[in-house]
Amino acid sequence: MKNIACRVLLLVACLGISGVSCSKSETDAGAPTIELVDGENLITNDTSAMEASTLHFRVHCKWNGEQTLTNFIVANNNVRVVDEGMNTNEFVRDVDFAKSGSEVDSIVFTIRDIESGSASKSIKVQKKAGSGGGELKWYANITLDAQNAVGGKGFLSFANGVTYTKQDAGSVSQNINLLYYYDNSSGEANVLSSPGANLSGIFDLSGWSVLNTTRFIKMSINQAQFEAITDPVYVVNAYSITGNRKAKNLVVGDTYSFKDESTGKYGIFRVNEAVGQDAGKVVITIVMQK
Repeated sequence: MKNIACRVLLLVACLGISGVSCSKSETDAGAPTIELVDGENLITNDTSAMEASTLHFRVHCKWNGEQTLTNFIVANNNVRVVDEGMNTNEFVRDVDFAKSGSEVDSIVFTIRDIESGSASKSIKVQKKAGSGGGELKWYANITLDAQNAVGGKGFLSFANGVTYTKQDAGSVSQNINLLYYYDNSSGEANVLSSPGANLSGIFDLSGWSVLNTTRFIKMSINQAQFEAITDPVYVVNAYSITGNRKAKNLVVGDTYSFKDESTGKYGIFRVNEAVGQDAGKVVITIVMQK
């Protein structure tokens, strides 16, 4: 009887009735950790940079040993430039984006875990005199073929403006930034996207070693305004928030700002022609940072 009574008292204690916990609480493990990794051209402390110049960061996040990491967010002056979901214990991410036109960019890197634990790291970047946007390059009248076009080349590299078939693109996946397909069944119709988007049912890219992501924001400018673009700062600042991973329902005249997340470079494309069929094509002109 004595042993039974002791067991009952122990059970009561473990249930917290006595105010004592017999297991480690959710908060005992602590918050996740986040740090900026040092290295060549990487920013780890407050600094200054010219408007439209690319800011390079490498972020290392790690769980507390119990709660997995679920959300990684980067905000610049309270505007999110990265918002990524995950389910992992540890990761390293390279984050590149441009210095805005503000006198000071207040950048906050935040990691959250499954129990809403979080940690943040803050950096301030002052605006330095001059422009760091560099030069622009143009790719005029690029034809991208839809997925069922015979011998079609629907994959594009921003590095050289060359288009590829799906088979050839797979061998240089690290250089592929844009692709085109037609999908009327989903209501998306003419779509420009990238390998890093959700392409289920359209392309199987599971064998690719690299899946680059490009994001898009729709703009409202006319043909004359598009052709008059000469300022790299304009191109950079046109991408003002975190864009979508697809530019859908494209028609002639549609214009989108975009960011190539693999390099942190920005650009704008305009649709010159769109043939809405799964064996059709889209023709675009691109202006972007060199």
